Amino acid sequence: MKMLASDLDMTLLFRNERGEIYIKEEDKNAIELFQKKGNLFGVSTGRGIYTASGDVIDNIKADFYIVNSGACIYDKELNIISENILPRELIIELYSDLTRKDDIIIYCKRHTYALKPTDRDARRKIIVDTIDEADDEMYSLSLKLTDVKGAMEEAERLKFLWGNYFNIFQNQQYVDICQKGCSKGEAVLKAGKYLGVREQDIAVIGDSYNDISMFEAVKDSFTFESSDKDVKKKALHIVNSLAECIKNITEMATD
Repeated sequence: MKMLASDLDMTLLFRNERGEIYIKEEDKNAIELFQKKGNLFGVSTGRGIYTASGDVIDNIKADFYIVNSGACIYDKELNIISENILPRELIIELYSDLTRKDDIIIYCKRHTYALKPTDRDARRKIIVDTIDEADDEMYSLSLKLTDVKGAMEEAERLKFLWGNYFNIFQNQQYVDICQKGCSKGEAVLKAGKYLGVREQDIAVIGDSYNDISMFEAVKDSFTFESSDKDVKKKALHIVNSLAECIKNITEMATD
């Protein structure tokens, strides 16, 4: 039995010109065939469970969900396998150190909050004006910067100030913050152990910097020709699609 953990946005999910979310038909068919052969397919994302599962369930049946940059793991029925709560007092202190104090997503146990979103996007989120209004146990924060360079600079600055207390990842123009010790890589190994999959039978695919911890955790790591060069350096295999990744995994299993 093989297990594949896939990043979500720009790996599994895409948006059309109208802003609608979709999965490429060839990827969807490849996932279904992969699962029919007795393998497991799931997602690994910086998003929270409500926004992640909502977009995925409309398209495929995932066998597991790694969310909040590895802070939480759910099974296919959305039961919690593992969770890591952020210390609320420290998060409020960290908030005062942020370069920008708007466009922040707060992923919590019961709800997802959008703190001062500039585009007022309320899709599956509760809009709040202060961090104190997110009166729920927090799993992770996602900060939206103006561009990739700004996100890289903010991530490095926050790591210097807060790296002893939190894990901080750059994800394109976003900065994701979760509990110390949490990462997509650690969560992939934990999910594999829970699901009874040998470490050597786990594969991962992603397109961004926050996927590197997955690449470092397992042998069979995949990214895309279109990924940034620093991301491609960390992955073992370069492909053009998720479907091609699954084909390669299947062929390696029969060698």
